[in-house]
Amino acid sequence: MGHLSHEIRTPLNTILGFAETIKDGLFGPLGNARYVEYSNDIYDSGQHLLKIVNDALDIADLESGRLKADNGPVDLLETARAAIGSLGDQAEAARVEVRLEAPADIGRIVSDRERIRQVLVNLLSNGLKFTPPGGSVTLAMERAAPAGAVRFCVSDTGIGMKHDEIPFALSPFSQIDVSITNKRPGSGLGLPLSRKVVELLGGKLELESELGIGTTVTFTLPDRAEAAAEFAAASAA
Repeated sequence: MGHLSHEIRTPLNTILGFAETIKDGLFGPLGNARYVEYSNDIYDSGQHLLKIVNDALDIADLESGRLKADNGPVDLLETARAAIGSLGDQAEAARVEVRLEAPADIGRIVSDRERIRQVLVNLLSNGLKFTPPGGSVTLAMERAAPAGAVRFCVSDTGIGMKHDEIPFALSPFSQIDVSITNKRPGSGLGLPLSRKVVELLGGKLELESELGIGTTVTFTLPDRAEAAAEFAAASAA
């Protein structure tokens, strides 16, 4: 899988590099506005394809057990703000407000920062994609049981879905209501990948949705430092 990953990503990154050079006019103006438009389309499509490839490879690695958590201290507010900040252009284009609700002293946990950020970006991006202009997407965080755990909740005021469509939304490459999703392109990997990453980090992801009202995705992650301390105490007893 590592060799396949290299074989796919390398030419894609080359395409993206050339497309970026052309669209930014690094070696001078293109001479025709249509070329700028086309180079932007090539770059955007390449970025979209690269994300699909990365998500598909991550799912394959998760299912095979090859992907492991890289645990370390995670500043929860900083990680949440970084995830939201990376979606600024998408939020502006969608004309959707992104909110963060969390206590200032929520602190840190020991977990995998990049994987948490990956999940938050996927969930927030999904919310933005399915929320009409003027709506909102909210990321809320709070401490939860057991001791040290953190509950994350991403909710939107989007189009929502029927209850019987939720299993499809959590299955790889599945998308609900073709007439709607065709207007909002995606791979159908964001939610399934997020659920698998959350499980890798010791948590559980749940999805609630109501058609025409919106969707809420909730997951709780343990603090690996607390878990290690409890294990050590139990072993010494």
